[in-house]
Amino acid sequence: RPRLARGYSYSILNFVFKVFLLNEEKYFQDADDALRKNCELYIHDARIRDDRDSFYWSIDLLCRIIEFYGERGTVCSGRLNRDTEALCCQMMLVWLKKHSRMQDAETESSRTWYVWESENHHLQRFSTCWHLARILKHAGFQSKALDDGFSILQHHQAWTDYAKEYFKERARKSLFIETNNSFYGLHSLKGIYNFFDFSDDPELKRLSSMFLTLYWAVWAQEQLDGVRGGGKARIYPGAWSLLGDDPLRRLAWYYLNIGAPCSPVENELTILTSEYRLPEIVADIALDAEGRSDYEIIQQPLGLAADGCYLPAPDYHVRTDWGGIQRYSYCTPEFILGT
Repeated sequence: RPRLARGYSYSILNFVFKVFLLNEEKYFQDADDALRKNCELYIHDARIRDDRDSFYWSIDLLCRIIEFYGERGTVCSGRLNRDTEALCCQMMLVWLKKHSRMQDAETESSRTWYVWESENHHLQRFSTCWHLARILKHAGFQSKALDDGFSILQHHQAWTDYAKEYFKERARKSLFIETNNSFYGLHSLKGIYNFFDFSDDPELKRLSSMFLTLYWAVWAQEQLDGVRGGGKARIYPGAWSLLGDDPLRRLAWYYLNIGAPCSPVENELTILTSEYRLPEIVADIALDAEGRSDYEIIQQPLGLAADGCYLPAPDYHVRTDWGGIQRYSYCTPEFILGT
């Protein structure tokens, strides 16, 4: 494996984002220099660029910086240096040429349940394909052919259609396989917030908004003071399991004034600068534990692979006829028990 560049990119992109967000002009040149170093790393080192744990983890922040502060920026156009934006587009094109494939965006056979790596990787990957294609088509590359022979414009439309089907399928079938997972949940949600804020397709914007509301409503009914109870999948030992200090509880302070304020890290600025807000009914569910009283939650999420693995990617096909799992929680204003 190449060296892990994820933390390096997070540090740079959060710095750049905060400088532009706060209009700290004295740091504009520092931000520009740092952003160029980040781009050059991925342009010149193919092993790091292609590594599944480096490139697309922080790319939502870069896309949002360009959407807000680039040449076509909706918050303050031109705050991002034009030459640096062009370098960002060069980096995006190099990655997209290899990693976006029209065959992966089909839904007739997969119904969006053919998964690469793991569920959050799958969502990070295709939301990245969609957003990079969107930025590049507006930067004049719409007719540029990727490695599979299809144009960037065709790729963007294919991933738009794929995302719409993805949201409908997950809403029908108990949301995510990585159930009740705040750490990977944040990395999955970031792309959905970008679909909502930046899609030109009204139906994709509507579906992503509805999906976010469903996700937060399911979270709201199963938490006390922002700490979610019940059975969880892919939760690691230590703080993630015991202390309740997870990204969703951190975000709950901004949405609901639960807990204490924290400085945004990793992908949290994507959520905090989004136009999406919790509907009042979801906020009421979250905040009124006494009013919720005592109740049961029964879910049957998917999680079984059909006929093992399919390496090379997609890594597995998820069975959609039967999940084989029952998730049960008993909730009261004092405690939540679940398995």
